[in-house]
Amino acid sequence: MASQWKDQLSGSNSTDKSIQWIEPFSSEHSNNNQSSKRVGSRETFLVHPPCSNSSPTFNQHTQSFESFRKTRLVTKSGSLNVSAKHVPQKTKRYFADLFTTLIDFRWPGVIFVFFASYVISWVLFALIWWSLVAIRGPSVCVSGVDDWTTAFLFSIETQQTIGYGGTRAITVNCPEGTIIIQIQSLVGLILDAFMLGLTFTNFYQAVSAS
Repeated sequence: MASQWKDQLSGSNSTDKSIQWIEPFSSEHSNNNQSSKRVGSRETFLVHPPCSNSSPTFNQHTQSFESFRKTRLVTKSGSLNVSAKHVPQKTKRYFADLFTTLIDFRWPGVIFVFFASYVISWVLFALIWWSLVAIRGPSVCVSGVDDWTTAFLFSIETQQTIGYGGTRAITVNCPEGTIIIQIQSLVGLILDAFMLGLTFTNFYQAVSAS
């Protein structure tokens, strides 16, 4: 039976070179294994064990997939697990969306920005009030402000709407003082809204992560 199939396949080999005859295994073939290898016209087929550098197995694919799944884009604390490298104009992009940049800060950074923003604004407007008093003279634009300390206290009282009585107040004799006090009031409102949104967003991220 095997010889008949072999004759049929040998006839088809004349037209199709991809079909090859595989000699069936038998005890007679095992005994004459050495002699068959010396026959030039007969092809021998040897089965080799898989190489160590073969394609990954199913378990290796599963392990690599599991390790990929463990990588998180956002950690449980709410911070991003992504590092930006080789980004053109990286610093400019951070300051273009300052609020989103500050949201990614950790709590020590948020607290530092909170305190620094108010202190810097108080100092800047205190310098403006002190310069105005030095140019226009004491009690012309602001009553009760005659040095740096009183100018700094007046800046805090104006921006935080603290009223201690009539010790330090703006007068109607100086239009520049009216404009400055309006600007400082608006800056204080914008700063309050910015800090409130930043603090609330960080609290919300911490609660969502927990």
